[in-house]
Amino acid sequence: MIDTQLSGTTHKTTFTLEEEKELLFEMFGTKQAELEAVDSIPELWKKAVKLLRNTDHDVEKIKTMVPEKMRPIIPHFNTIQLENLITYVNTIRSLLVLHAQGVTSEVKAPLIYIRASQTVRNAQPIPDNVAKRIIFTEMEGDHFSILRKPQVQELARIVERGLKRLQKKALNLS
Repeated sequence: MIDTQLSGTTHKTTFTLEEEKELLFEMFGTKQAELEAVDSIPELWKKAVKLLRNTDHDVEKIKTMVPEKMRPIIPHFNTIQLENLITYVNTIRSLLVLHAQGVTSEVKAPLIYIRASQTVRNAQPIPDNVAKRIIFTEMEGDHFSILRKPQVQELARIVERGLKRLQKKALNLS
C-alpha cells in the first residue's frame, strides 16, 4: 500500500511478502499475529484491511504515511475511505514497479488504450513493437468522469468491443 522506499528517490522492481509484512507492521506499530502466518501478498493485504477496519487505526494517520508525491494523484485524498486509499496506493506502487522493470518497452500482450478526450496528451512516443499490439480509442470526458455514470456505460461498451477485436486478432494470428 505505502511506498516501501520511504526516501522516495528510487522505486523497487519487486515486492516481497516479507517486505510487505514489515511495511504493515510499521503501519500497525507492532507485529500482528494474524499477518505473520499469511503466505501470499494478496491475502496479506486482505487481512490487513480487515484488521485496520476493526481496530482503532485512523485513516488520517495512515494518510500521513502516503508519500507526498502520491497524494495529488489520489482522487479525493482528503475525504477518501480506507479501502479506496489502499487500492489507489497499491495500484500506484504496482505501476511504479512495472515502470522500474522497464515494462513500458517490453509489453508483449495486446492492450486496449482508452484516452479521455480532456486528458493532456503524453508527448512520449510509443515504441513500434508496443504500438502494433494496442487498440487505441478515445471517449469524451476526463480521467475521472469516464469512470462515473453515464460515461462508465460507454467505457464498458468500448472495453467489450476492444476485447472482441483482440480475440479476432488472436484467432487470425494462430
